[in-house]
Amino acid sequence: MYPLLTKVCNEIAFSKPLKKFQKTANPGLGGIYAAPCTPFNKKRDVDFDKISCSVDYLKKSRFNGLFVNGTLGEGLSLSLEERKQSLEEWMRHAEGLQLVAHIGTGNLKETQELARHAERIGVDAIAALPPTYYKPANEEQLVEYVIEVTNAAPNTPFLYYEYDVTTGLHLNIPLFLRLAKHRVPTLYGVKHTTADLNSALNCALACRRKYKIFYGTDAMYLPALSLGLDDVISVPVMGTLLHLMKTNFLNGNTKEAQKCQETALRLRNIQQEHGGGIAVAKATFELMSGIPMGCTRLPLHTLTEATKENLRADLEESGFLRGDTSSDCTW
Repeated sequence: MYPLLTKVCNEIAFSKPLKKFQKTANPGLGGIYAAPCTPFNKKRDVDFDKISCSVDYLKKSRFNGLFVNGTLGEGLSLSLEERKQSLEEWMRHAEGLQLVAHIGTGNLKETQELARHAERIGVDAIAALPPTYYKPANEEQLVEYVIEVTNAAPNTPFLYYEYDVTTGLHLNIPLFLRLAKHRVPTLYGVKHTTADLNSALNCALACRRKYKIFYGTDAMYLPALSLGLDDVISVPVMGTLLHLMKTNFLNGNTKEAQKCQETALRLRNIQQEHGGGIAVAKATFELMSGIPMGCTRLPLHTLTEATKENLRADLEESGFLRGDTSSDCTW
């Protein structure tokens, strides 16, 4: 019924393993990144053993990199020690993938601690949401905060993580970039999670495209591509689909790229019909990868088995479960 979906699922299931990758001093960040979910066991502790299985799946899915301990990874629900251990485990298995560590917390000292740890173990970049209780009042205060964060990891590229719908911090990010241009030497760009393409494009144009803008709304990737925003951080089940979309777009096959975009939107719509959010994204990854992900951490809700079964039925009916979802990971 959906030949494109069959192609995507087969590519995930039967793609060859990636060749061994040798990191260089300047990796050149960019491409299609996954924001992986953090697996939990039945006791709601981080299930570190499942991370290697997730990495294997993400490599087969054509992702170029990982954005670890972010929103989908429930990073702000993890303790500092859990975030460090989790990051180390992703690093241990992520050869061949660039790795960005989200280090944002509710206070400067802990954010700096995570920044130092991330630089010490050799991540490709760090990223941070702003504090969300005691917020920067303006763009200048945000620059001052970012200066202190990046001073803790002076040799590691930094991405500012803009997600105003969640943080409640509504600042002028193009102005922030202009103010930070000569004061934050490691500033590499922005992870911009928004449905407002004008805002993302204005960030790209703020300093004549000096900075990388990683678009964070995968269901609108094709419009972003048309504006030159080809770097994206996506839910962990869309790697092959976004790769096909980008390849077709760059080769001038706009009709095929549009079909990919429609498929991405169809998947997003199914998720929204079952409540959306992190719990549904996590369950979708479990169903499509075959890797047990477990619950979410309170106060986030976890899907009931009935809701998960309904989600499974809708994904299967729409052709999203046609690939090989077997996995060596079990409870």
